[in-house]
Amino acid sequence: MFVSIRRYRGVASAGALLRAIEAEFAPRLRAQPGFVAYYALDEGDGAFTTVSVFSTAAMAADTDAIAAAWLREQSPADPPVPVETAAGRLAVALPPVRG
Repeated sequence: MFVSIRRYRGVASAGALLRAIEAEFAPRLRAQPGFVAYYALDEGDGAFTTVSVFSTAAMAADTDAIAAAWLREQSPADPPVPVETAAGRLAVALPPVRG
């Protein structure tokens, strides 16, 4: 599996954008080939981080343009741009304890 992490800062309406991500963007992402999981973390003060997990790096890369276009649609005057990114092969995964 391949993980992509993006950190955004200085987003004026981060709360509204995160709600739109949940309602509109996440379903689009889920429909993409190789989708495994997606998380968005609200850090407060106009900051948030997204974590995308796909089967392969190529499948994750295919969604980059989709995400960038969607963000431009949401904030055409000032679209959020990640200030930090990290990506790589998932090396360790600890599944939830079932009990």
